[in-house]
Amino acid sequence: MALRLFLLVTSAVATPEPVGPVCSGSIELQGHGSIQTANAHWNVPGELAGSLEVSDGAIHVFMKGRTYFSDTCLPTQFNNSHYSKIFLLGKSLRWTTDISQTDCGCNAAFYLGSLHQNSDISKCEDHYCDANDVCGVRCTEIDLQEANKYAFHSVLHLPDDNSGMGLGYGGGGLDWSWHRDWTKEEYGPGANCIDTNHPFEVEVGFPVGSDGQLVAITTRLAQLGSPCELTAQVLTDSYTFQGRKSTSELTQALHEGRTPIVSYWSAENMQWMDGEGADGLGPCPEDVPEQCGASVQFYAAWWQASLETLQFLFFSGQLMEIVLDMEKTSRFLEAAEEMYQRPDKVLYHNNVHAADVTQGVHALLVQFGFAAFFDQLSILALLLGAVVHDMGHDGRTNSYHVNVGDDIALTWNDISVLENMHISKTFKLMVSDPSSNILDGLKHDHRTRLRKEMVEVVLGTDMSSHFGNVADFKTLVEKLGNDTQEWHEEKAMSAMRVMVLHAIDISNPAKILPLSDKWSDLLRQEFFLQGDQEKELGLPVSPLCDRDTVRFASSQVGFFTIIVQPTFALLAELQHRVKDTQLAHLRKNTEAWETRKKAECSEHVSPSLRGSPRQIAVPSTGCATRGSYTRHEPGPSARTTSSPPGAPSVSSEPSPLRSLPGVSSSRCP
Repeated sequence: MALRLFLLVTSAVATPEPVGPVCSGSIELQGHGSIQTANAHWNVPGELAGSLEVSDGAIHVFMKGRTYFSDTCLPTQFNNSHYSKIFLLGKSLRWTTDISQTDCGCNAAFYLGSLHQNSDISKCEDHYCDANDVCGVRCTEIDLQEANKYAFHSVLHLPDDNSGMGLGYGGGGLDWSWHRDWTKEEYGPGANCIDTNHPFEVEVGFPVGSDGQLVAITTRLAQLGSPCELTAQVLTDSYTFQGRKSTSELTQALHEGRTPIVSYWSAENMQWMDGEGADGLGPCPEDVPEQCGASVQFYAAWWQASLETLQFLFFSGQLMEIVLDMEKTSRFLEAAEEMYQRPDKVLYHNNVHAADVTQGVHALLVQFGFAAFFDQLSILALLLGAVVHDMGHDGRTNSYHVNVGDDIALTWNDISVLENMHISKTFKLMVSDPSSNILDGLKHDHRTRLRKEMVEVVLGTDMSSHFGNVADFKTLVEKLGNDTQEWHEEKAMSAMRVMVLHAIDISNPAKILPLSDKWSDLLRQEFFLQGDQEKELGLPVSPLCDRDTVRFASSQVGFFTIIVQPTFALLAELQHRVKDTQLAHLRKNTEAWETRKKAECSEHVSPSLRGSPRQIAVPSTGCATRGSYTRHEPGPSARTTSSPPGAPSVSSEPSPLRSLPGVSSSRCP
């Protein structure tokens, strides 16, 4: 999600002493609601903090001030339960900053802490904690920005690691140098890309892999009128401390929610952040804190998931060698996002889901090694296919549109109507808006092939194709094994492309349980809204869409074991890490849903599933361990899809498998 903030360092003014906790006012954080500011009483134990003022929606934090984002602020006490919890896993924060008045030795900081979870009052008497033990309590700390006009850092910290691992530019001592992702020619006063004499935008993202685990922290700096942007990332796999890998701890911390903190401070020795370092390439030979401005200003905050934040994926040296136009890539992602509904309109099939699937595909390619099975054009087709695979989705299913007989169904002749619409909208966008034509500049034969492969992978997300695609893929896995060169033959690479996007699209059951549950609940509620509308229109209520009769746990177990597990088991034969991550999560989640199913079965003696003759019954025999999928003979307008031996047979349109919840592409029939 994106948070727009504005940092402005102003001229020195007298700093009033706070008396006890001060609630200075509130700002509106779009997507979250009203945010109170709870000011720290102590900068460090025994030293009073600077003050804070809120006026006209702007926050002014004075030198040595520190404030905490809060849902509630009481002037008589600090209470950790009052601090905000902002959920950032798989999302991002964005803000604009003006640090033109800072100098070497100043630090305008915006970071995340575990204050909401910290019941220890701490030596600062406000439940403050960080990775540097400033107030006597350590916790996970994520520095989004520690900066002055010469240096900029974003850093991940485990609770007991005060150094952490990060990115940016600046810092070092006599015998060591720190971040050198950028140079003083690119960042600093009068620099070519980010001229810190003027405001610039910062965006920090927390992409997740297909298993729901954090894979990186990414930072992007941009400036109006600048010919270039600065980007950098740190992969969590590369961050270890005292033998501990950081991924699981940081994932859990972000999943629990973080409290944003703003502070502004200075020091005579801040060489760790802005020093020249042993290589002499850092910015500051010495620190001059007396030249720091006195306050920091924030305003116009908003919180929103964004496909735009994934632009770095298309310029990752780890993956992409094809050179794309940066402006057209940015515009394409912006335009694609505009064509998705937001979460307040469509609960599940929205821009957040699109970003989640795109990140998941990237993670499967990079972190899990599946990029080796593809050439560069197929990698690009997969990423673009992930971006657009549900573009324009209205929160209703293929069968709903067919039963209503609306324009979507009539246009696509009742066959994969949504999937056809999604990919059609994609190429119409590129034609109608040349500024968003991300393929412009590529060779004609490359554009032709990319179009073919994007159509192929998006249509492959229709669950009616699942069993046929899995059967074909299984045959290839048995024949080719994990010989990546053998998979570069076109038929094999085509099957692999389809399977990668499809697997990520149904990967929610293979994420950690809290994330998996969250996605499942969103999809269930989206189903119920469709069922409500079907009742109003006098249509048959699609299975799993009737909030009065649904048996959700039973359907989950069936989907996990019959659909998701075999899919990821095949991928695990090619890259064994899948077994230790996605399949391990899936096994634990299945056990949890089996327990829930027993409770559900004890409450329902003979539940009924109602719908059209095309409905699927899961399970078909009460509370059987595995659900069984049944199909009635298709009507004249339906086409059949062959299934692998031993697999349930399905009708391809409308698809019974669309009724299975809990995953990205499962829909009611």
